Amino acid sequence: MSAEGEAIRSNDYRKDTTVKAPSTRPAAVLGLDVGKSSHWACLIDRDGEVLDSAPVRNREAELDALFASAPAGTLVVVDQFRNIGSLAVRRARAAGLGVAYLPGLAASRAAGLFAGEAKTDERDAAVIARTALGVPDSLSGVPGRGEALEAARALSSQRDHVVACATRDKNRLRAVLLESCPALEAAVDLSDRRWLELLVSANLKLTTFANASRRMR
Repeated sequence: MSAEGEAIRSNDYRKDTTVKAPSTRPAAVLGLDVGKSSHWACLIDRDGEVLDSAPVRNREAELDALFASAPAGTLVVVDQFRNIGSLAVRRARAAGLGVAYLPGLAASRAAGLFAGEAKTDERDAAVIARTALGVPDSLSGVPGRGEALEAARALSSQRDHVVACATRDKNRLRAVLLESCPALEAAVDLSDRRWLELLVSANLKLTTFANASRRMR
């Protein structure tokens, strides 16, 4: 996005998302249909002519080469800016290019306006680029975050995942106890580590006994 754009801020209070709104039409738009191992890149000029359309691996060197070959003033537009899209965003900014985000819902609606029905990475990248060029109001800014904030977000996300897994496992354990012995389930306190160790020990002994019984048959 143009450095001369006016500052705008997301209405999502959870994000540090002060970004620059584009004040002029970009010299070119590079649409990236983001993937895990590779992205499809479609580069079009401001007149809508396709300058390049090809896959690029999700690797720093390949992305750097792609962004270095883009014309000055190119706007890079991604359909995901976190996780699998985060490296592309970082390398585009390192190359001095503006970055914007086309939300999935907007991309899905725009896809119906273009020729062709098959959903391919090549077509999706072209839809992203042409929508960004023709309907700039459909774009959202990509938040700029410091390394410390990104690290904190990653740790928080991992903690949420661990808590969710622990809750799921405890619910499953309670279901098994209810099926086998409701009285035991009522007595067990799964927040007490000693109970968990006791259940693990009992399970190991039962497994050992069952294996030994099968060998004796």
